[in-house]
Amino acid sequence: MPETCEVPLQNVSGKETEKILSNSRTVAVVGLSDSPDRDSYRVASYLKNHGYRVIPVNPNVKEVLGEKAYPSLGEIPEKIDIVDIFRKPAFYQEKKE
Repeated sequence: MPETCEVPLQNVSGKETEKILSNSRTVAVVGLSDSPDRDSYRVASYLKNHGYRVIPVNPNVKEVLGEKAYPSLGEIPEKIDIVDIFRKPAFYQEKKE
């Protein structure tokens, strides 16, 4: 059975973020653009320059930052520690309570 991950309803504390980042090495970046002027590219470039393994997830590109891109998270053949998601706001739906 595939693993699942819930989207958190709030951000973790600074200490928790630091712990996650210090114990992680592989980051899948969903929506990673091959355009240097996009935020996803700048963030992924920063992570790569600071020792993280960056895996692009974007069905519209073959490679970003010298790394093979995958069309979906499910197609990545290795363990991922962190998933960083860059999507346009139009792709999100507000929860109605």
